[in-house]
Amino acid sequence: MQLLLRQGSPASDFVDRLCACAETIFASASSERDEMVWRLENMPDAVTHYAEENDRLIGFKIAYATRSKRLYSWLGGVLPEYRRRGVGQALMDFQHAWAKERGYLNVETGTIKNNVPMMMLNLRSGFEIIGTYSRAGKTRVLMAKRL
Repeated sequence: MQLLLRQGSPASDFVDRLCACAETIFASASSERDEMVWRLENMPDAVTHYAEENDRLIGFKIAYATRSKRLYSWLGGVLPEYRRRGVGQALMDFQHAWAKERGYLNVETGTIKNNVPMMMLNLRSGFEIIGTYSRAGKTRVLMAKRL
């Protein structure tokens, strides 16, 4: 697998590709497109890191600043047929290197409690569980990592 890692901007053609990828990964309704576009356009220092193979978007991570030195990794995933091949780890490493280069000291993220693969990737990558909260009837685990 020849993986190409890139950093993206919220241009409309890219957002269309990103939303299509997210819909496949999360089996979610396209109604979440508005939320994704809003965060990319309005959150401070919003950035998308993504992976492609043969011009196909196969995974991504979206993040933005929540404080001057804290990045929140909001949403990310890898297409099912590309999982367990190191794509998620490569995207996380790329995102964290970018954040460190920009002066961020911490990265936070949250995941639903039954997303064990994501929690394991985070724990293997140095995240610690710092709390839980409930939203939309689902328990979420909040994790943080010092860069």
